[in-house]
Amino acid sequence: MSETVRSFETGFSPGTADSLVVGAYFFSALMVFAGLVRGAPIMFPIAILPALVGTYHYPMVKKDLPQLRADQDGLFVDGLGTLAWADIRTVLFRESYVRMMSNAVVVVETRGTYRRLARRPRSPMPLRSFFAGILVREAPNRFRLRLQGLNDKPEHIREAIEFFHEQSRSI
Repeated sequence: MSETVRSFETGFSPGTADSLVVGAYFFSALMVFAGLVRGAPIMFPIAILPALVGTYHYPMVKKDLPQLRADQDGLFVDGLGTLAWADIRTVLFRESYVRMMSNAVVVVETRGTYRRLARRPRSPMPLRSFFAGILVREAPNRFRLRLQGLNDKPEHIREAIEFFHEQSRSI
């Protein structure tokens, strides 16, 4: 990364979950329609399940919603907020392969409870932390970020986070 970089931002790749979300909503609507046509009210509560699946994965369809951003202010994670670099103790990158598929993760350990340290922006989606995203909670001071499905390669994400984390230590 060059010294002129001001920020790095990435979101989900186009098409990551489009068919899942559209298919779930379509199946739910089909069940409601079948319940109306056949006069079977049991179909209505059953139609809630695919609608919940579609709603859970909806953030993966929103391409304008960044999942991860690194800049001079800190590390932004969708569903959590921004953590200042001074509050981040360690950042570890792990990559494992399962049947030739890369499963890259970033493990972030904070100097305290990360929920208290994070500055939360106003979310355009209420209850955002209950939807699908890259954040996996492990402990009060440690969380994991799944990098599968993001626009950028794991190597680029690693370089950007390391660049800004190291830059904050030198100040």
